Amino acid sequence: MGEAAVFERGPTILQIVDSPHGRLSVAICKDMSFPRLALQAGQAGVDIMLTGSSDFPTGITLNDPYRAVENGFTLIRPTYDGITYAMDPYERLLGQMNREFGEAGIMYLDVPTEGVRTAYGRFGDWLGWLSVALVGLFAAGAVVFGDRAPRPHSLEVKN
Repeated sequence: MGEAAVFERGPTILQIVDSPHGRLSVAICKDMSFPRLALQAGQAGVDIMLTGSSDFPTGITLNDPYRAVENGFTLIRPTYDGITYAMDPYERLLGQMNREFGEAGIMYLDVPTEGVRTAYGRFGDWLGWLSVALVGLFAAGAVVFGDRAPRPHSLEVKN
């Protein structure tokens, strides 16, 4: 159904190139919806990610900004018929242009050419899994040792 009926899945390996403007990578359309794909960019130290798209319906996609912050790269998202925008690794919107109605336009911006190394970009999901393990450990400890706390003595009132 949908795109899978027309397109074959590719190798899911981001192409990365070093340039005078930093380390660049390109993803298309909904690729940033897949955290593992974006993590490749974070682990490779990508500075600028280009994610071209043709949007329907138009709007700023929800996953792209998260991937930029998680992996520390500047995100430039040109669209054919949507909202073209650029944001830095701190999720600050640097500029946007709405092409919802198909008007031709060019967006000029100065963007950071050096990314930020993040813990998630370096190490991946280990912090999340460590948090899950600690919650399980503390929950088990509360069940085993939770009832052993001393209770305060009640005071009896005599008339």
